[in-house]
Amino acid sequence: MLAWVMLVGFVVTAPPAAIDGLPEGLGASELGWLALAGAGNVGGLLLEYVALRAGMVSIVAPVVSTEGAVAAVLAVIAGEAVGGVTGALLALIVVGVVLASSAPGGRRGATRGASDSPFGR
Repeated sequence: MLAWVMLVGFVVTAPPAAIDGLPEGLGASELGWLALAGAGNVGGLLLEYVALRAGMVSIVAPVVSTEGAVAAVLAVIAGEAVGGVTGALLALIVVGVVLASSAPGGRRGATRGASDSPFGR
């Protein structure tokens, strides 16, 4: 599945990128950051797919869907200003993740046994 996601992304983005050509100021440092971002994207998707396969979708999906909120929090930590509405929405997202990841009656969600591999059969 991950290979298809990467292939489709490449097929969609390669033609416009080839038409536009290389941007000015694209040097070795920027290419390094792009490579690091790409590796982080692939690694994150791999971890997400493993979590979806091994865990309960009703718990994993809300948690992984907060990636935009995590990026916003990192931006705030890095010094970006955040408005009141954005701050309130980030707090609401945290509450939603906590509620979604807690099972009724204080139980934790069911998980797979140690012998079940998330990587295949």
